[in-house]
Amino acid sequence: MDLQMPRMGGVEAARTMRGSPIAAVARVPIVALTANLLAADQHECEQAGMNGFLSKPFQPSELFRLVEQQSLGPIISAQTNPAGPPVHL
Repeated sequence: MDLQMPRMGGVEAARTMRGSPIAAVARVPIVALTANLLAADQHECEQAGMNGFLSKPFQPSELFRLVEQQSLGPIISAQTNPAGPPVHL
């Protein structure tokens, strides 16, 4: 979730999702993505119900690690499956 989105920032969007009466939406993992992640931003993201943080620029391995932490199992990527399709971020 980009924290600097137009119209509705990532923190507001996360709060909206977490407040949803639809249980599946309320459980969707949300990771903050921003160029300037300050301690105050991290706290605000945690309060909004986000599950993790990434600061730009980031390495694909960092994104894969966060996704794996929030999923039920390992993800398959070009890094873990050289025969698979390339990953474009």
